[in-house]
Amino acid sequence: MIIQIAGVTFLIHVPRPLILKNSNPFYKHFLQSEGYSDACDINVTLDFDHIPNTKYLSKIFDGGESWSMWQNDNHYLVTLHSPSLDGKLLWAAEFNRSAKKVTVYPVDSPAESTEVFNPFSYPLDQILLMYFLAQREGALFHAAGVDINGKGYIFPGKSGAGKTTLSSQFVAKNHSGLLSDDRIVIRKTDTRFMTYGTPWPGEGKIAVNNSVPLNGIFFIIHGRSNRIEEIKPGKAFEKLLPVVSVPWYDKNNMIRILSFCEDLTSRVPAYALHFKPDTGVVDFLENFLAK
Repeated sequence: MIIQIAGVTFLIHVPRPLILKNSNPFYKHFLQSEGYSDACDINVTLDFDHIPNTKYLSKIFDGGESWSMWQNDNHYLVTLHSPSLDGKLLWAAEFNRSAKKVTVYPVDSPAESTEVFNPFSYPLDQILLMYFLAQREGALFHAAGVDINGKGYIFPGKSGAGKTTLSSQFVAKNHSGLLSDDRIVIRKTDTRFMTYGTPWPGEGKIAVNNSVPLNGIFFIIHGRSNRIEEIKPGKAFEKLLPVVSVPWYDKNNMIRILSFCEDLTSRVPAYALHFKPDTGVVDFLENFLAK
């Protein structure tokens, strides 16, 4: 199986004939042909015969009833436990510092099984992408994104900020340029920034495999009228921090992502977009961008 997200190609190796059941139906838009296998960025191998030992590792993040992260000098280990099964281990995944070689250890996958749940899903997919991009001038953001006349604009916001509400206004206007209503990747290529749709949508179920040069950042605020205020780079950087995926427990990669965000907000104009939840905001925004 080959999946490409934001220009990053994941090649998933299965050691025996198996059908991988996916819990994320939006991956179908990001599947690639076998011709991409020679140019893959991240190799993911499933190992059904071993379970890694955490005895000599240091725990650097504990998500409680969710996933945890372990580390030694050479590699990381992620473990996912089930909150509904008394914390039972579901899988573990080990990867090197470059995040290019990954081994996933599913638990309770009998040798006679013909189908297995694909462990390359949340949260492992986003963790791997976060680490890979951190070392290559990129990051994953909680943001909606849209292509307007070949130019990309993102609308960052935490849950409840209005990303899906705003995206629904574009849908109501039959706008064809939406990339996502919840998760966006931004990468720096040469001297410009690109924004990418991802397979992780919000309530609006918008997940488009497309990319476009980034031309503006609009922090969204519910309001009684539509208006736009310019934001200076320093303030934009502060507002971006709560919505970027950062491994705060990992100093080196944390610094890389924060440096990327500082570069991003110093080069791409940022605004506060106060908007009413109706389709008028789409016309208002397009008129502003046309000036």
